[in-house]
Amino acid sequence: MVKFASKTHKEFFQEQMRDPEFAKEYAASEQEFELLKEAIDLRMKQNLSQKDIADRMGTPRSVVCRLENGLVSGRTPSLAMLKRYAEALGKKVELRLV
Repeated sequence: MVKFASKTHKEFFQEQMRDPEFAKEYAASEQEFELLKEAIDLRMKQNLSQKDIADRMGTPRSVVCRLENGLVSGRTPSLAMLKRYAEALGKKVELRLV
């Protein structure tokens, strides 16, 4: 029998944020998470599936899935992969040191 979680994602996240080490690591990764979220939101606004992006990138859909799952897993994609993803969306990645 499958047992379902009793907490929502938001509740679980808030609980984890009470751990100072988790909060520190999350803050360090927040910019990367925001970039990935923005990329996924843009894909969805363009009504493109992961397969559509994968076809444009010349990669299997599993590569796009892993890239997007960086939001959950904490494994962010390489800059080269992110550039390919952006190009598939008709965009480009711009980095600045400030």
